[in-house]
Amino acid sequence: MEISLLGRFLVLASGTRLGEDDIPGRKAAALLKLLALAPGHQLARDVAVEALWPGVEDGSAQLYKALHQLRRVLAAPESISLAKNLLKLAPPEGLATDIAAFELAAREALASGRLEALEAAAARYAGDLLPMDLHAPWAEAPRDRLRQRYLDVLLALAGKYLGRGDLPAAAQTWRTALEKDATLEAAHRGLMEVFAREGQRDRALKQYGVCLDVLADELGVAPSQDTRALYERIERESLGAEATARLVPLQAPTQAPPLVNRVAECRAIERCLDELAAGRGGALIMEGPGGIGKSRLVRELAARARQRGYSASTFSFNNGDG
Repeated sequence: MEISLLGRFLVLASGTRLGEDDIPGRKAAALLKLLALAPGHQLARDVAVEALWPGVEDGSAQLYKALHQLRRVLAAPESISLAKNLLKLAPPEGLATDIAAFELAAREALASGRLEALEAAAARYAGDLLPMDLHAPWAEAPRDRLRQRYLDVLLALAGKYLGRGDLPAAAQTWRTALEKDATLEAAHRGLMEVFAREGQRDRALKQYGVCLDVLADELGVAPSQDTRALYERIERESLGAEATARLVPLQAPTQAPPLVNRVAECRAIERCLDELAAGRGGALIMEGPGGIGKSRLVRELAARARQRGYSASTFSFNNGDG
């Protein structure tokens, strides 16, 4: 028997192909999935009842009903059994699951670090675990575990591509990782490095802005020191300035990367410029911990001031603050 759980649900047993709609009873299909996920493909009866019928008084009766429905559709009814309060899924011809194959391939690939092994392991991940059971509590933990292992493979694979100079493949692999977890700083840093190596430093700085906003919105945190250090290095390179203690004129790029999720800050900038146009001067103070984008906001202020015909100058210091 072969059971696929990544990206879909499919059972192949003795030449019979069973999908979600081929198993009568939604709970019967869920019971089969639960056993396929369980260590050794076995579960205590009470554990299965609590997972599938929490709080139901006749949960045991519902379990027996689901077992009966499964045995009717399986080519080998003896594949699933209940004895001494222990449920077992043990087809006579053996059982293979795609999650076991993926986990084995991922473990060996990460241990060896070989490019071909990492590519093969990534290819085995056909999608997140049981997407049709997205809100089933019993599927949440294994889904997160498998997705994290997939991300580990993708990060290692992207690093290999970068090391051999295959920048397009590295960038695409990091993008795939971000589709699974938008807060993955390592993937944001990877894209920043690729863009910088390609000479697209504006895109690298824009990627930092995306990372900054996602971390703030999703986790309420600022980027790590590693991410900030990479941003500062690329920013210095983009300005063509050395990291020295002296002040150096800062030339704003002709096409600065757009701000992301900085509506309130941009409105404050526009209000200050409106006051200036009305003949009322003032001061705008930008403060906060390193890496939150103060330098970018300063450049935005200067750019908008120039658009209104004002003369604007900014300066860069060796610590990266603007």
